Amino acid sequence: MKIQKKYIEKSVRKAIFEDLGKKDITSNLIFKKKTVTAKVVFREKSILCGKPWIDCFPIFFTSLKLKWNYGEGDVVKKNSTVVVINGLQKDILMAERVIINYLQTMSGIASKTESYVKKTKRFGVKVFDTRKTIPLFRYESKYAVHVGGGFNHRMGLYDGILIKENHLRYLKNLNKFFKEVRDSNPNTQIIAEVESLEQLYLAIDYIDVALLDNMNLTKIKKAVKITKGKIQLEVSGNVNLKNVEKIASTKVDRISIGDLTKNINSVDITLLI
Repeated sequence: MKIQKKYIEKSVRKAIFEDLGKKDITSNLIFKKKTVTAKVVFREKSILCGKPWIDCFPIFFTSLKLKWNYGEGDVVKKNSTVVVINGLQKDILMAERVIINYLQTMSGIASKTESYVKKTKRFGVKVFDTRKTIPLFRYESKYAVHVGGGFNHRMGLYDGILIKENHLRYLKNLNKFFKEVRDSNPNTQIIAEVESLEQLYLAIDYIDVALLDNMNLTKIKKAVKITKGKIQLEVSGNVNLKNVEKIASTKVDRISIGDLTKNINSVDITLLI
């Protein structure tokens, strides 16, 4: 996933303003121009994610200097110092919460993604994210999935065709519909949700990926036999760490998992001066 530096800087600017507003009343009362050193410590093992965002903070707090002990995507051991920050004490305290918020959330997503990838990798099945993200935090979430070894679905409604049940519900001739979509979009990937094997037969000649939503293992195995690699098969719906390995064993091509970015387990991180 390509890093958009302009977006990252804009995101950090908004996040700092959300927390800081015009000033940190408490720090301005106590601290003046004292320079200190602080360290950001991960209290649990995790994948480091969010470094490009933290690297933007000296733009807004010019006294800050960062020294990283780990790189993006590295496995951080429990109780390890990830980055050492030198600068004015009040600048560090103004930046503290936002720095931790980025790291704990993005590292949490990356770490969870890696957990899923470990369970599916031996079957050659790819783990994909969804659009089930916190509003205004989608780019960060999908970037974190990428760092964790996962793959990105479309960023939004604007960059891919994904035909779902609410699109299909009132159509009488699905075969004709899928053909028309393909004819009018010959060079665009088309993903369609299919709720039955009958719908799969109707769509198979016109789509690139069939999304098997909430199908049981028996039907998923039948779908694999029906398609025989002609199109890709993607499983979605109620996927978790307990059942993802069984799903992957069916030899589908990919599994999309809302849990990656919807149910975030933030990493336990602290900043100590």
